[in-house]
Amino acid sequence: MFLSVIIFTTTQILSLPTGAAAPATGGPAEGGATCSQSSCHSGSVSTVSNVLVSDIPAAGYTPGSTYNLTVTVIGSGWKGFMVSAQNSSGTFLGTLITGTLSKIVFGNYITHSSDKSTSPAVWTFQWKAPAVGSGDVTFYGAFAITKFATQKQSITVHENNGAVIPPVVSTLPSTNITSTGATLNGTVNTNGRSYTVSFQYKTATSPWIFLNANPSTLNCTSATADSLHISSIPPNTNITYRACAWNIGDTTWGTIQTFTTPSNTGIDNIKNCSSFNVYPNPATTNLNLSFDLNENAEVKINLLGVDGKSVRAFYKNNLSSGKQELIFDVSDVKAGIYFLQMVVNNQTSYQKVLIGN
Repeated sequence: MFLSVIIFTTTQILSLPTGAAAPATGGPAEGGATCSQSSCHSGSVSTVSNVLVSDIPAAGYTPGSTYNLTVTVIGSGWKGFMVSAQNSSGTFLGTLITGTLSKIVFGNYITHSSDKSTSPAVWTFQWKAPAVGSGDVTFYGAFAITKFATQKQSITVHENNGAVIPPVVSTLPSTNITSTGATLNGTVNTNGRSYTVSFQYKTATSPWIFLNANPSTLNCTSATADSLHISSIPPNTNITYRACAWNIGDTTWGTIQTFTTPSNTGIDNIKNCSSFNVYPNPATTNLNLSFDLNENAEVKINLLGVDGKSVRAFYKNNLSSGKQELIFDVSDVKAGIYFLQMVVNNQTSYQKVLIGN
């Protein structure tokens, strides 16, 4: 009977009820070892979630700030824990601060100072975040339930150092700006964090539009934008552009840059075409276009919105030299300001038109 009592009692206690005797949180500094590999406990190790939780925001920790962590172990028998904060190289980051019934051991680990038999068994403590530039931090935890059951968990948090993307480094030489768009060059640096990166642009009246060119790169820490083309923009249009980067729970933008496409003096800029007239302007039902061709040419006429997107392709045909008269039905076009785009043998010009009463 006395032997039975001893056996029963032994299965209910931890090897070390006042704290772990060796570093064993499962982190890289310990070579992945947990309680079951430290000779204190036996049995296999199970991976769990939500035993260790924190109040660190999804966007990441702010360097120098202090956060709360909680360990909650469920099960029958006496329980204990050990937690550390390391990076992927095994460097300890930040400072662990004890709470009730916990203590710091081996300089960088926090463990129970008294085991608990309640279910759940709960310990709370704190962590002061490291300095700017420390990067990602992983909390490694090992949790014991009696001598024969060990659990482990790790959670990784990012550094949130404010503006993750610094001001966009962009060059926009005047030679790259035309009456119909521009070619942009720039660099985005996400300070070592993994983001999806791209560039956006907009006019005064349009939503942000993604540029379908480099970058648009998944999981990059920096990206260079070479020869991003903003095209089909009417003359004398103000364009705003910026870099953007995003991942789960975190989106940020670079500094806004602007430029204005130059004015175009009209159809006279197109070689071999003159006497260009659009009437009536405003137009409600029909829009009339007259012009002279000095030689045979392919002519395309399109109606564009103020964002530069095509609203309607009016005309495409080869025309003989001489005076031309074209009529376009605009009775079902939404009232507003538009640009009539005329392309003669691949030379382009625009006229602003108002449709509607």
